[in-house]
Amino acid sequence: MNNNRFDVIGNYYESALSKYPDCRLDHTWLLNNSKLQPSSRVLEISGGTGFLTKKIADIVTDGDITVQDVSEEVLKINAEKCKHHPYIHYILESNMQFPSVENDQFDAIIGLGGFHHIEDQVTFFKAMHQKLTADGILCLGDFEDNSSMQRYFDEKVHYMTSTGHQGLFASESRFINLARFGGFTRVSIERKKVAFCFKNQASVGEFFQLVHNLNQNPWETFEDIRNYFELVETHNELIVLIDYVYGSFQK
Repeated sequence: MNNNRFDVIGNYYESALSKYPDCRLDHTWLLNNSKLQPSSRVLEISGGTGFLTKKIADIVTDGDITVQDVSEEVLKINAEKCKHHPYIHYILESNMQFPSVENDQFDAIIGLGGFHHIEDQVTFFKAMHQKLTADGILCLGDFEDNSSMQRYFDEKVHYMTSTGHQGLFASESRFINLARFGGFTRVSIERKKVAFCFKNQASVGEFFQLVHNLNQNPWETFEDIRNYFELVETHNELIVLIDYVYGSFQK
């Protein structure tokens, strides 16, 4: 993982989410399928600035939430955002085998959008199998390989940011076979087009320019979004459809 990238873009990413807090719906599948209970013990992978952390904390009100990321800067933002939830604690960890975390500890391990940054994905799946309890569940959601978002990252974002971008994107086959390598026997995969909802072209451009810290203005960003993605216009919304793959994995 490129730790420096997340230290650099963390504030821009958070600015985008603060300005458009309700635009994204990519968390819904994870929360619906992770079997969270108020007393659950949860590990969040690549917790970032806290978008998903807060939503997990609204459900897990009497349990324990461990939030991991490779960037100290984004974890600081997350901790400030979630400071009223005393049962959340944070680990700065770039080793995705999680050597500091005991085995058989978590009822649920959840990750949204960070999977494609994991370089050794086979080892990661094996480690997650070890960290889960016997009835625990691993739930991941990320951008789909061979999709508009993958091409946008590879052809545009990489060249428009000071840090570049590298990713090993998710697919149905990749998830199925990583589960086999990891020792999971119960697997459910779903491909979805997820709506990111905005009021107009300007807000689309601003969101994606900020979230990736792109070296272009929002109108230039919107033109790229229009060229790469399927857009749906309603009477009061402009929707960007983004391809995701979601997976749940149990022992």
